[in-house]
Amino acid sequence: MKQEPDSAVPVRTRAVPEANEALQVAALQSIPEGTLVTTPEPVPGYIGFALFGLETIAFVNLLEESRFLGKPRWGALFLALVFAVVSFFLIERYTVFSHAAPIERLSFLTEETRSALERKGVKTSYAIDPRLLDARERQSLALMHLKGLGVVHLEQLQRHGVDTVGDLAKLDERQLSAIIGERQMRRVRVYLRAARAASAPSPHR
Repeated sequence: MKQEPDSAVPVRTRAVPEANEALQVAALQSIPEGTLVTTPEPVPGYIGFALFGLETIAFVNLLEESRFLGKPRWGALFLALVFAVVSFFLIERYTVFSHAAPIERLSFLTEETRSALERKGVKTSYAIDPRLLDARERQSLALMHLKGLGVVHLEQLQRHGVDTVGDLAKLDERQLSAIIGERQMRRVRVYLRAARAASAPSPHR
């Protein structure tokens, strides 16, 4: 099931590096409304750039050698446009997990908290300082931000009694897939691994 965007604002991407909680709060508060927050690309992911380069060379050679795409170049322009449209559709469907949610959409916030955030100029969930929330609100915010889970999935989980990261960690893949309507088990496993890692007892405690 495709997750609907949490906001109609055009989305830009910005990576947030790993850091301690104070630095993360400061970094997230600087992100403008409508920004899709991503985590840094794992090192193996950069291997794909080399393959993409080879694909580009092969495509350029195809354009240069093809009689149909030689002169005029309208054929090449049409194919490039179709390729771009299909690519963006697939990127949205298979790589975007969620969008930044405006605070008006966050039903777990009390009216008092929402008003306080609005007075501070906070517009999206990623700009919220968790220290301004009560314990229940902090738990909901942490769950929503877990690996880009998003407000839509958060609402689905809460309707099934899953209110915290710890609650999520207790689910199995089949249960989570059914609750959020996600058939891509890779995404399901991403959420579960993150929840279980966050809920694991620290060895330094």
